[in-house]
Amino acid sequence: MALTLHLTDNALRHAQETPPDADTQPVAERCSDYSNVWALPSGGLGALVECEPGGIRIVTSLPGHAGAKSGLKTGDRIVAINGQAVQGCNEPWAISQLRGKIGTKVVLDVERGQGLTQRCFRTEVERRHIETQYSVYSRLRDNELTIRVLWLGPETPDQLAEHLAQLNQNNVDNVILDLTNLSHGDIQSLQECASMFLPAGTLVGQYGQVNGNQELTGIYTQGNQFSDQLTAVKVGPYTAKTGELLARALADNLDLEVQGQTTAGLGTLDHRSIRSRGDRADYGVELFDAQGRRIDGNPLKPDFWSWSNLLSPVAAGLD
Repeated sequence: MALTLHLTDNALRHAQETPPDADTQPVAERCSDYSNVWALPSGGLGALVECEPGGIRIVTSLPGHAGAKSGLKTGDRIVAINGQAVQGCNEPWAISQLRGKIGTKVVLDVERGQGLTQRCFRTEVERRHIETQYSVYSRLRDNELTIRVLWLGPETPDQLAEHLAQLNQNNVDNVILDLTNLSHGDIQSLQECASMFLPAGTLVGQYGQVNGNQELTGIYTQGNQFSDQLTAVKVGPYTAKTGELLARALADNLDLEVQGQTTAGLGTLDHRSIRSRGDRADYGVELFDAQGRRIDGNPLKPDFWSWSNLLSPVAAGLD
């Protein structure tokens, strides 16, 4: 049975381009530097594998991926990961050893013919995710307050961990997690990630499938700072339109009120649908990419998240 081996969902950086005769060099010369070669943004080792007793056989090492860049070849057999022997047909175990360990060294012991070599990587935060289609901000603004909402998705737990680790750098106050097509186990992992990385009081929205439709399925806070205000929207599933639900949650968070009916999609929320209580100024919601360009469109449409759409002048509001 062939399957794709993703030793980690984070991008892998390899020590150096390995010369053809590197297999005869001492291990220390090949594994002492982890600074040169990037994998593709999708991350992972990039190999089709078969499980064997005591090892993981490389059926195909995909060109351009981290494994191929490191010199991993078709026919190689991974027998140990970070010094721990692969026991039996145990590819899931091998994957679990490396998931979410950002910034750690990964050393594979590889059988090739009658010899043994090593291939060395370091897991890395993939900042390009932050800078491209996974980063869409909405802002609630007045003269005193800026609230940024980072919409992450669809995310694996490893990708989420990468992004949450950078939230403080990006001044992101609220997070929406896209749970579309994720397993129950992945959702639990996402919640564990949120509890580790998000500051207390952070508003977190969960976005997924409800009766075949993509809806915001729950909103909760990390910590208890806003729990009283958010009680009404913490339970799901929801059939309300996503834009309205998010607006109400943010309004509770910011002591605002939502007026009138809003349509699905954050882009429809403006000063007519969110108004402040008391003497606060009106608030509007706008979508921005990571470069600060305004984005027009409906984030509920599948093609909204496409690379070409987010980078197009029209989508960016630059026409």
